[in-house]
Amino acid sequence: MKQLLIVTGPQGSGNHLFSKVFALHPDVYGWDKLLDTYWIAHKDEPFADYWNRPELLKTFDWSQSDYYVTSISCPYQNVDVTAIPKYEQFKAKVPAAWVLII
Repeated sequence: MKQLLIVTGPQGSGNHLFSKVFALHPDVYGWDKLLDTYWIAHKDEPFADYWNRPELLKTFDWSQSDYYVTSISCPYQNVDVTAIPKYEQFKAKVPAAWVLII
């Protein structure tokens, strides 16, 4: 069964760190860039466009892995505007059995 882990919390709470730890596993699709770079902006997170526009998830290629991780701060900066993640809209575009939120 495919699973998507959503790591969320206030900015500075460690969601980048946890995403990095989970993405270290070769079977997990996540922030590959975080493996080489200490800090990367949320706008460069692989699911960032989908957090801003959840309807785009219908085009995501779910065949890349069985395990996925995404991280989003709440709130987060989106082009100089403070934004709240669209959790419900995002979850609605992913089969419910795939979503774990910590």
